[in-house]
Amino acid sequence: MGERPVAPAAPGLVLLVDGVTTRMDPGRVYRVGRDPTSDIVLVDARASWHHAVLRAAGGQWTLADEDSTNGTYADGVRVRLPRVVGPGTVVRFGHPEDGPRAVLSSPPGGAAPLQGESCHVPQGRRRRAHRPRPDLLGLD
Repeated sequence: MGERPVAPAAPGLVLLVDGVTTRMDPGRVYRVGRDPTSDIVLVDARASWHHAVLRAAGGQWTLADEDSTNGTYADGVRVRLPRVVGPGTVVRFGHPEDGPRAVLSSPPGGAAPLQGESCHVPQGRRRRAHRPRPDLLGLD
């Protein structure tokens, strides 16, 4: 029997929101919103509880709006259908000009974690995109 062609894996991607970097694994789906259990938590009233989703498929990353109230914008254009995104894409949540801003980039060197970031974030743990928690820094 013939072998099925395998879709190429999407490249690694880094998301920077409010000074917090997240190295994105193509094997995971990343939920963005105000919900504290989101993978990327936004702290802005214009962002919806479940605002957007980033996922890799078919060798590329896509951004989809989750029927947010105020919209998701990639490079200034409102995302109405899933849109291909990659390094250099600037995403705004809730407002095209001054909503929370996310910048996508390629991982540096592809091997070492970014400064202040662990290599592996278990599926059950969520990262906050607005500021470190004082209790985790021993400041409480």
